[in-house]
Amino acid sequence: MIGLVLGIVALVLPWFRLINVFALSWLNYLAPIVAIAGILLCIMGMKKAKLENRPQGIFIAGLVVSIIAFVETFSFFLCMMWATCAASSAVGALGSLNF
Repeated sequence: MIGLVLGIVALVLPWFRLINVFALSWLNYLAPIVAIAGILLCIMGMKKAKLENRPQGIFIAGLVVSIIAFVETFSFFLCMMWATCAASSAVGALGSLNF
């Protein structure tokens, strides 16, 4: 159950960066850690549920959400890196113009 909650939290954390880039930018670095913790807890829960012959559905759902959150966080990171490089190139190109 905790793995599912961590996966949902990891899904939401990168979106805070879009709201307020400077004050909450550290949340973008926290999200993959939370997603990996969710993945690990879901795997451990699935193993324990299998040994105790209990349903594993909530752990599978948590695992899927945590993996999606990790991919989302990674893609957010790549987009931010691309935007930073593009802005840097644009500033460099503007600096070379003679007005």
